Amino acid sequence: MSLQGMMVHECDIYHLQKETKPGKYGQPEEEVYSYKDTPNIAEQSCYFIEGTTASIQSVPNQLNSQEIRVLFMPDADVKHNDKAIKKDTNVTYYIRNPFPVKNPRTGEVSHIKAIAERKSEPWLTK
Repeated sequence: MSLQGMMVHECDIYHLQKETKPGKYGQPEEEVYSYKDTPNIAEQSCYFIEGTTASIQSVPNQLNSQEIRVLFMPDADVKHNDKAIKKDTNVTYYIRNPFPVKNPRTGEVSHIKAIAERKSEPWLTK
């Protein structure tokens, strides 16, 4: 099986955008980070590998954190803090530390490996 044949999942990729908003009432400008409503890359082929799930209970909220390894083809434009929405489950993940995996003999990049982090926190649902 080829690596391209292994990429059986699809996700939409949203890049983190930085905006500078003017200050009000003599305050300095502020930088605001957000994601667009439309994906930067639609239906990107990828492969999600199930990982660990941790549940941390605290007062008054419960924090659920799940980390999954995800693989992309070498031509994918994936960056740290990108938002990926898996197409078949419609679950939102945040990409952490994507890095190219190289063949040690040729130095050619075979794929990109990253960690997809899913958190359920009250401030993420707003």
